[in-house]
Amino acid sequence: MIYNKLLTQPFIHKIVEQDFTESIIIDSLEKCYQTCAFSTFPYIIHNYNSLQAILLTKSGNCISLSLFIKLFLKEHYNIYSYLIPCTIPKKYKHSDYLDICHVALAIPLNKNCVYIVDPAFYFLNPIIVNLSTMSCTTVFSKSIYDREKSSDLKTYSSIDIVESCPKKIEKNTIFNKYQTIGKNTYYANSYFKNDPTDNWCYFLTEIINPDEAITSFFIHIKNNPFITTTYIDKQGVCTSEYFIKLTPGYIEISKDAEDMERINVDEVTKTQINTIDKKIGGFLQDSLSNYINFTNTG
Repeated sequence: MIYNKLLTQPFIHKIVEQDFTESIIIDSLEKCYQTCAFSTFPYIIHNYNSLQAILLTKSGNCISLSLFIKLFLKEHYNIYSYLIPCTIPKKYKHSDYLDICHVALAIPLNKNCVYIVDPAFYFLNPIIVNLSTMSCTTVFSKSIYDREKSSDLKTYSSIDIVESCPKKIEKNTIFNKYQTIGKNTYYANSYFKNDPTDNWCYFLTEIINPDEAITSFFIHIKNNPFITTTYIDKQGVCTSEYFIKLTPGYIEISKDAEDMERINVDEVTKTQINTIDKKIGGFLQDSLSNYINFTNTG
């Protein structure tokens, strides 16, 4: 397993007042879900870093999706933002993950207020960290792999409620020999409302080597390429369209969060390949059949 030291630098002292509304941030999230896909294909097959992945394939991991929003906000609104390191809920952890194994985006409004978006967790609205009041906020997160049967937004069962409260680290916190977060760092302590014991943290410090510190081990653990594409439904909520995963000898397919279908690669028809290529080809740099061959031949 490849682990590298996490490198961070504070940004709170750099903050200048910016002019934007929460609706701009929500629009940028929706743009990400409409335009991009969560995918490990760029890393495993093309050996891209996260910036290359999002620029060349409009896809990638949590770093790439956060970079998309960062670049989008700068280009369209001249808003500055920072990639930040995060932990994750226990239910998503793997025994080989380091404690800090995730990246999100912090968008300062001013020195007292910072917005946080997490596109890889399919946030529908941002966490708002108020450093003056230290008040908690509520965020909605789409459970992307759960099929939504309701057409009424008020009765959606696939939207999780996340509570998030600002806190401050009082002394250097050593998570492991590769990862330390410095004292006086603010963070957003978050948890799903239906499980307050399973918390995770967004640290308000800039991560300056995200691929080296996180992608390096993530890709070795999640080493079978997969992609999740999304669209915005009639209620304005991001929804899973396709989940495709390649493993030696098989392709796993789920459409619209239906039950996963596992097909032997020798039994996949050209029609199936062509249909998928038409739907997700914009996120791939080759045909799905060639990716299948790559996975099975190395």
